[in-house]
Amino acid sequence: MKEGGENHEAEDGPAGNHEPEDGAAEGGGGEKHALATRDQVFSTLLEEVNSFDRQYDEAPTRKASHGFAMAATALAVLMATGDPMHWIIISAVCIVLLDQLWYLWRRRAYEQRRQQVFQRQGTMQDAIAQRLPPPGTVVAVCLSAEHGVGKRPRDVIHLIEGRGVEGDAHMGETVQHRSRVRQDPTQPNLRQVHLIHSELFTDLAEAGFDVRPGDMGENITTEGVDLLGLPTGALARLGEAAVVEVTGLRNPCSQLDGIAPGLMAATLDRGPAGQVVRKAGVMAVVRTGGVVRAGDPIRVTLPSEPYRPLERV
Repeated sequence: MKEGGENHEAEDGPAGNHEPEDGAAEGGGGEKHALATRDQVFSTLLEEVNSFDRQYDEAPTRKASHGFAMAATALAVLMATGDPMHWIIISAVCIVLLDQLWYLWRRRAYEQRRQQVFQRQGTMQDAIAQRLPPPGTVVAVCLSAEHGVGKRPRDVIHLIEGRGVEGDAHMGETVQHRSRVRQDPTQPNLRQVHLIHSELFTDLAEAGFDVRPGDMGENITTEGVDLLGLPTGALARLGEAAVVEVTGLRNPCSQLDGIAPGLMAATLDRGPAGQVVRKAGVMAVVRTGGVVRAGDPIRVTLPSEPYRPLERV
């Protein structure tokens, strides 16, 4: 692999981008249907819990009606006996005690039912989680302190909230890719972390290219996650703590031809409608810092609908 040149620095520049500008990558997350099913089930359970809450909130109204019943009973006792104060006091005490016993019984029944609902929700959540696609996996982590075509694999990388990969040339709150710095150095850095799906390497190998993790300049190589199908704003939890937010597509540029002639063209395609499909991974910003290493699980959280498809950044 050649070391000369910049790490996808020529993107959007006259010499670096030789493909049309229309469209964004197609595809849909493979987990969307399962996630929608899960959300529907949880919504149903939540409504059941809320119905119990409403019943519980109506208890004061029921207690007020019992107060009227107590007054009516006391009046009846007063009219039927010759010792009004004695019977009024006795009847009032008895009715209040019965009312409280009824109320406590209802409260206990309510709490038991509510607990059953939550237990059912937890059991169903576990069952749905088993049917959901398994989380993806981090295959490799890479960084380079210098601008160049590739990044070297490391045992571990540290993500810094709002900045990127610690020690990497592209870490920063504002743009670090030199082509963007030349345009406007005050732009926010939406390319703090570069992720590529290892499935791309398999496709490239079938086309005769020998590409390995880090060669194309990514910080994180993934497996089992449809990166190109994610919507803008999707969150990916990497390992125990780190979270990145997907901002857009990496735009393949002529720098890739420095790795192997024709590699740039191999990372571009056309969709059914003729739109350009960029396959060189996605860019992200760090929302929560943390340590990431090979073998860490990847769990994706989709944003609220409507989803916005990824565009180049």
